[in-house]
Amino acid sequence: MGNADEFRQYAEECRRLAQKAAQKDNAALLEIAAAWITVAEEAERNEQRAAED
Repeated sequence: MGNADEFRQYAEECRRLAQKAAQKDNAALLEIAAAWITVAEEAERNEQRAAED
C-alpha cells in the first residue's frame, strides 16, 4: 500500500497547511486534502484487485 499511504500523507500535509493558511486559502486546501483521500482509496482498491488476480 505504498502509494495509498503516500497519498494519505499528502492529505495530512494539506490539512496541516490549512490550519496555518489564511482564511481564503483554508477551504481550497481542505478540498485538496479530500481529493488526496479519494485518490488513496482508489489506489487501495486497485492494489486489492491486483492482489486478487
